[in-house]
Amino acid sequence: MAITTLRPRFRYITHESKAELYKKLRKVLNDPDSRFGGHAFDYQATIDFKPEERHYWTPQIDFSIEDHPEGAIIRGLVGPRPAIWTSFMFIYTLMGLLAIGGLVIGMGQWTMGNSPVALWLIPAAGIVYLIFFFIAKTGKKMAHDQSVEIHEYLLSLLHDPKHISLDEL
Repeated sequence: MAITTLRPRFRYITHESKAELYKKLRKVLNDPDSRFGGHAFDYQATIDFKPEERHYWTPQIDFSIEDHPEGAIIRGLVGPRPAIWTSFMFIYTLMGLLAIGGLVIGMGQWTMGNSPVALWLIPAAGIVYLIFFFIAKTGKKMAHDQSVEIHEYLLSLLHDPKHISLDEL
């Protein structure tokens, strides 16, 4: 799997059943000697690094396992922890709203014959957006090795997984 997008998605099909996979995951994720931890419920599972090996950009894998005639389908994504992802999405949304607000207020100022000072919010929001975008890209590069490692760990837990794409379903 190439780790190219910010939150790469994957789909695998395996011959093990959903119940067998969740049972295996619960056993492995509670192993105190493993570098990985997480949880596995009947509808969703997460694999992440133990707290002593985490840094700000450390990724985790969130996935679900569904029944399939051949066994089970594993669908998931590799990405930052939810708090980090949410904070970046909040900043991106805030910068978008700030730019739109600057456009609306600035155009109102311009229409009324005043100096459209609020239009300066558009480039300012764009600059802040780009700064955080490049921070996220840098963080992704810092987490690349761990992303590959945690993905390979998941593959090691699956029995003979076959990578599938959406059009193969």
